[in-house]
Amino acid sequence: MDVKETQVRISTPRKKTDGCEEVGRTDIWDDEATLSVLQIGEIPLTCTVAEKNRIRKRILEYYWQGQDLYSQGLLVPRKEQKRTLVN
Repeated sequence: MDVKETQVRISTPRKKTDGCEEVGRTDIWDDEATLSVLQIGEIPLTCTVAEKNRIRKRILEYYWQGQDLYSQGLLVPRKEQKRTLVN
């Protein structure tokens, strides 16, 4: 996937690791930056190098098709759908 960089404001939870701020491993549906890149194909210019690397690595696990998110050919249920599947 060819990913371009653009300026987009993102808000994601952060944690401190070895002096570098990174987004913790979260549910993909909570990872706004990665979802945005999957949908638009552009990494925000405001991301740090660590964030850009994390996003580039994470988008390899997923692809966006229509309104659905897939991982390894399987539909990734939205958070509200996961609760229904578990109960």
